[in-house]
Amino acid sequence: MLILRVLLIGLLATSLLVFGCRKAEQEKPASDVVEVYEGWTLEDVGFEAPESVFFDADADVYYVSNLGGPQPLDKDDNGFISRITADGLTLDLKWIAGGTEGIQLHAPKGMDLYGDWLLVSDIDRLRVFDINTGEAVMEIPLPGATFANDVSSSEGIVYVTDTGTEGPGAIYTVVIEGQDGQPEVDILVRGEALQNPNGILEKHDGIWMVPYGGNSVFQLEADGSFEVVAHSPTGALDGLVFLNDGRFAFSSWEGKAVYTMDSEHTIEPLFTELESPADIGYDSKRNLLLIPQMMLDKVVAMPVG
Repeated sequence: MLILRVLLIGLLATSLLVFGCRKAEQEKPASDVVEVYEGWTLEDVGFEAPESVFFDADADVYYVSNLGGPQPLDKDDNGFISRITADGLTLDLKWIAGGTEGIQLHAPKGMDLYGDWLLVSDIDRLRVFDINTGEAVMEIPLPGATFANDVSSSEGIVYVTDTGTEGPGAIYTVVIEGQDGQPEVDILVRGEALQNPNGILEKHDGIWMVPYGGNSVFQLEADGSFEVVAHSPTGALDGLVFLNDGRFAFSSWEGKAVYTMDSEHTIEPLFTELESPADIGYDSKRNLLLIPQMMLDKVVAMPVG
């Protein structure tokens, strides 16, 4: 259970100093009161290979995508998406579930919001669900994709990584409401130089990507050009998020860690000794990193220092 701890100003020994401290506290702006949130672990609740966690700030809930079985490439229609609370309680284990009426979902991975729609990658397509009802809205094929992975939505363009299993990976762009209201899908860039793209995030000065097949941190432009700006200590990189303090954070299966990268592209470990840290999320309200440990069927929330 998440425990809220409010930091209090210590009382001094003499009554005069006590009075002074109390007066200063009364005059202190409310914005200076620091709230510190402790983490939690959610396991043994029915998760099945949880791959990604996404924070919906408006609804104040977390969505967890579950592959639903041991084979992430099988079109077995047993994937599902859970909803959990910010203090680590299960609201609905199978809120959206493959095999139920009107829903097809094989191996859901990365997620993002597009207005009132939840976008979910699923092997070779992008699936769209109504965020209020969980009902399927549409599915958008990604021609040539074999391992659609992470999703980032920004200003009408959705970026989807294909980590690739039958050739070099790629990054797709999807305009969901294109000409005549129909989705438009293009390949932004494809090739072995991308090292099998995984986590992706459009933020501020570009498109950022970390690959599963290497340890590079990429910065891309809208025209598909890219450069490597840094190298992580370990590879098999996965989720990528932007923190309140301006740093990026990304996970590494090989390192069993989450690293941060600052504006100078300096990379440092944030958390270590994490088994199978997959597509991480971030609760920007509580400054909590949300880590799905896929092979352990659990999700942990850890305060960012």
